[in-house]
Amino acid sequence: MADDDPRRFPLHADELRSLLLAPDGPLDHFEVVESTASTNADIVADLESDIAAWPGVGVLVADHQTAGKGRDGRTWE
Repeated sequence: MADDDPRRFPLHADELRSLLLAPDGPLDHFEVVESTASTNADIVADLESDIAAWPGVGVLVADHQTAGKGRDGRTWE
């Protein structure tokens, strides 16, 4: 869906965080960013600079990605 598509709902970070974070949820770390080139590249960079930045199981969610990669090198937005 395009950014201006009315079916595209904004992320509700606080609500998601309350549902997903431990001790009640499955995650130890949950972060939402408005825009990034690649969520995976961001996590790798964070881990390379400070391994404790992502304790346990974590997820980084972006409202918009500009350079993400999917399977077989496909672009992912």
